[in-house]
Amino acid sequence: MKFLREIIIAVLILQLSLAPLVAQPIITQQNPFQSPAGTGIANLRIVQQSADGTEVVLAMDYTYDGFSGQNALILPIIEKKDQKGITAWFGADPVTVGMGKGLISLKVKYFNDEPGVPPQLTSDRLRILVLNRAGTAIISSIPFLKTIKWGNASMKPALIAVTPTLAVPENPAAREIARQKAEAEMKARAEAQLKAEAEVKARRAAEEKAKSDAAAREAAGLRAQAEAKRLAEEKKIADEKAQSEARAREEARLKAEAATQRLQEDKARQEADLKAREQARLSAEAEAQRLAEEKRLAEEKAATEATAREQARLKAEAEAKGRREAEEKAKTDAAARETARLKAEAEAKRLAETKRIADEKAKAETEAKEKARLAVEAKARGEAQLKAEAEAKRLAQERRIAEAKAQAEATVRESARLKAEVEEKARQESEAQAKAEAKLREAARVKAEAEGKRLAEENRLAQEKAKAESTAREAARIKAEGEATRLAGERRLAEEKAKAEADAREKARLAAETEGRKLFEEKRLAEERVKIEAEARRLAEEKAAQEMQAKAKAEAEAKQLADRVPALAGSTGRLPASEPLATGLKSKVTNVDVVNRSLDRTRMTIGVEYEYKDNLGSKPMMGVDVTKMDEPPASAYFQSQPAEIGKSRRNFVLFPIKFQPPGAMIGLNGFTTDKVLVYMLEASSSKRFNLFPTTMLLLWRAPGTVPAAAQAEPGSTLELDDFKQNDPHSGYVTVKYNLLAGPGKIRMRLFAAEHPASATWFSTPVKDIKAGRGLQVIEVAVSGEAKIPTNIFKVDTLEIELVDTAGKVVATVTKRSPMNWAKPE
Repeated sequence: MKFLREIIIAVLILQLSLAPLVAQPIITQQNPFQSPAGTGIANLRIVQQSADGTEVVLAMDYTYDGFSGQNALILPIIEKKDQKGITAWFGADPVTVGMGKGLISLKVKYFNDEPGVPPQLTSDRLRILVLNRAGTAIISSIPFLKTIKWGNASMKPALIAVTPTLAVPENPAAREIARQKAEAEMKARAEAQLKAEAEVKARRAAEEKAKSDAAAREAAGLRAQAEAKRLAEEKKIADEKAQSEARAREEARLKAEAATQRLQEDKARQEADLKAREQARLSAEAEAQRLAEEKRLAEEKAATEATAREQARLKAEAEAKGRREAEEKAKTDAAARETARLKAEAEAKRLAETKRIADEKAKAETEAKEKARLAVEAKARGEAQLKAEAEAKRLAQERRIAEAKAQAEATVRESARLKAEVEEKARQESEAQAKAEAKLREAARVKAEAEGKRLAEENRLAQEKAKAESTAREAARIKAEGEATRLAGERRLAEEKAKAEADAREKARLAAETEGRKLFEEKRLAEERVKIEAEARRLAEEKAAQEMQAKAKAEAEAKQLADRVPALAGSTGRLPASEPLATGLKSKVTNVDVVNRSLDRTRMTIGVEYEYKDNLGSKPMMGVDVTKMDEPPASAYFQSQPAEIGKSRRNFVLFPIKFQPPGAMIGLNGFTTDKVLVYMLEASSSKRFNLFPTTMLLLWRAPGTVPAAAQAEPGSTLELDDFKQNDPHSGYVTVKYNLLAGPGKIRMRLFAAEHPASATWFSTPVKDIKAGRGLQVIEVAVSGEAKIPTNIFKVDTLEIELVDTAGKVVATVTKRSPMNWAKPE
């Protein structure tokens, strides 16, 4: 199993390492700027790139709906974030496609052989433009994010010879002057040839000296190789030592991280415990509050019940008082009846006593009168007895009534007493229940308070423990961080030491290799120099003969051009560059830039952004002229057609321009222009209105031109890459520099040659740069604080200087071209 696992790992490593060599990443992204059924580009990919990195073939799937015609043009635009103006460094020929879907490929070339173009560039995005058949309008623009590396660092720009001004002779005297100038140039070339032969002789003498030094350099090369081998062995040992120290530091770092992680876990766990205790404390406080609320409600209820019971008690006492009063009244009545009965009995006894006394008196008085008296007494006794019986009957009746009333009152009192007893019992039971509930609530409150105190104490102890643990963890963390910092410092010092040693060894190795290559190159050059010089002499002779023929041909072409320039200017509607701008126009141009260049550099597409606010008839048109300020007839070398414009939402128009020079210029390596003029036409009357002039340095090649070979630059150099006016009072300059020793500075001056003090009218910052190659953008603007005599003024000289560390000017670029500027509002 272990052997099988190792085989699988080896296969995966091999596949991952070879994948970039055999595969090209394909960009497949859903583009938000296109609809599935409309016009768009998808599946953009790189299918081929040249060895020198200057040519790339892009493949893509296209969809064209045919709304703008049966055919359309597709071309790429290369861009880079935060770096404008690189579009002019690339060229591509558009591809014509028809309606429907298909697969196409586009070839893009990087012009790093031109002055001002860096030898190597990395772009990070591109746009695919779909144009109409004439190439004047954009149908669709599809952006893609794609990083492409162009060129290589070893490539150096070619020294492209700029086409000399081809003056148009106006008369025989001018033609004679041109002939004399050509003869002077031939003489200068002959002198240059003699100088070259003298240099060949000097090189031969230097070659002998180089051969004598070759043996010494060879020995030095062998010694350098031995030293390089020794340094490589020392580097290997130092690398192994550095790796072991790095592993030890990594283990210490991992241990410190593990300790830190454990401390963090303990801290998180303690925080969770604290949180749980806090929740329990809050729950206990809530329970205590609930119990206190219940106690309060129970006390209120008990108070209410006690009030009700007190009222019932008072009512019962009032009823008992009434019953007692009734009982006392009944007792009083009973006492009165008893008194009456006793009185009646006493009366009866008195009467009986009286009767007994009377009987005894009657018995004592007379026997005679016994019968009368007995009769009288019997009658009296009968009456008294009847009266006593009636009184006794009445008293018995009253007693019976009083007893019944007393019994009824006793029954009522008993009922009231029983009811009072029941209410008293209920009150006692309610009080007992309330006391029990209050006791329970009090117990619950005491328990809750005890629980709260316990939780508060636990929380306090936990916080103290957490604080102590946090202090310990912080101390451990600080210790771990200190240890990590110490280890990082030791590792950094070790890495710096190892790096310094490796750099020293690498420098020594490179020096040895450079010395060896230098010796070998000098030996090879010494052998080839003789052949090259002989060939140079032969080529110089042939070139002199060709230049004599070209001179004669140029004179003939110049004569023909002098007759043809007015006709060309009349047919294209172009006016001389000195023609003033139209006044009273509301339309304006917001931007002019190069959109595309052809691969052979004979054609360019210039894009113009504008705001049309005038009324030039039903079909207003716009066009561009390309020319040189010091050679106005050069505008006849360029062919372009005006395009129809209007007040639409997309105020952007493209102008394809073709460079078509006269036959005398065919084969020359380059032709530069410095001015682009945007104008408008009224279609009905063909009346022209010059709208916007701008300064743009453009490089063209005539058909059939072969690029010059790349040459080495001898020292610090400075090249003017581009100069553009954004508006009448601001613009920018782009320069390419190569500073051998730095740091340094780049400074710029813009002024009129007849009035050098006009340089103070502009605000131009001094840019600090580092040694080596680079691109620098310098902004220029008319100063708002400068005392300028007129609102609109002219300057004609642009001067840029490259200054080294000592303040010495090591390179200068001067460009003369008339320019119009205006004071800012």
